[in-house]
Order: sequence, then C-alpha cells, then structure tokens
Amino acid sequence: KVTHALGDDLASISLEASTGLEDVKLGVSKDLNGGDDKVSTTFHADSKSFSLDWTHQLGSSFAGGGRQLAASVDQKSQQVDLTLESSDSDNDDWAVKLSAPWSSPKDADITVGRKFSMGSLKLPAIRAKGE
Repeated sequence: KVTHALGDDLASISLEASTGLEDVKLGVSKDLNGGDDKVSTTFHADSKSFSLDWTHQLGSSFAGGGRQLAASVDQKSQQVDLTLESSDSDNDDWAVKLSAPWSSPKDADITVGRKFSMGSLKLPAIRAKGE
C-alpha cells in the first residue's frame, strides 16, 4: 500500500495491490471542516466498481460524548450502511448500524450493540461439592 498526502495534508491518495493487477484499489480521501468530516472513495479495478464513504465527528455533547456518524455506499454489493458509534476507543460503549440494499430499503437490518466488561460483573461463586 502506498499513500501520498496532497498539498495541505488534508487530502491523500492511496494505491494498494497485494497479489497482482486484479486486486488493485485506488483511493482518494479528503478532510473537510477542519477534520470534522472526511470523504473518501475507492475504485476497485477487478470489479470496476467503487465505494464512497463519509464520516462526520459529532460534538462531545451528543449522546454522551465523542460519537461519529459514518455513511458508506458500495456499488459492487449495492449496499448502504449508516453507523453511529464512539470515536474514542477508550469509550467504545455502544453502536448502532443500519444496513440496507439500495434497491430495497424496506429490507434494512438494524444492529444495536453495547459493550461491557466481564470484570465489572459480580457473579456468585459456584462450588462443586466433593464426595
């Protein structure tokens, strides 16, 4: 993978290939609004398709702080994904994801996830009785 920053370091172009020309990916990304928004597109040479991604950083006052909203459209799979999750890996507590084929939005899948630590649970001790 080769990545090169363009101009003001708010834009970059990347070229990626692992086994040959059939899996070449060409990507372009651009930070907008001081880094609060990022738009990127990737062209996949093998399928002659593209994907488009947009990420928006939400303020710390939204839903408990540090969230990001991401939208992704993939031409090959004809899928649209919307994700709301924490932008802080230390506070990655919950996320919501909506995935739908763009030809049939009524078939959308909605996933709500909540992370927790087993160390914070107080479980009763279980003991086996000896003979």
